[in-house]
Amino acid sequence: QPRSSGRSTSWSLEKRGRAFSWHPVGGVWPGTFHYVPELLLAFFWTVPAGFENLMPYSYVIFLFFLLTHRTFRDDEKCSAKYTTFWDTYCKHVPYKMIPGIF
Repeated sequence: QPRSSGRSTSWSLEKRGRAFSWHPVGGVWPGTFHYVPELLLAFFWTVPAGFENLMPYSYVIFLFFLLTHRTFRDDEKCSAKYTTFWDTYCKHVPYKMIPGIF
């Protein structure tokens, strides 16, 4: 196997001496964007049950609060662990789950 320079070419690229990451530090997508498809899947799995009763949607509601709360917990843990690096990351990626909204 050939030796590399230690830089990953699949997830970053060089531009004017700066390394840009495609995900998540590129500023386009938040690090927890994968929660959105999970919520959408839970919702669309529940839609066939209809809208007459709230009970089938209890999982979607639970999952929404669980994942939203998890983003705040992860933010606190990463802030304590990575300190100034996490602050830099948050400046590049200002949203937690949905770009431009949250």
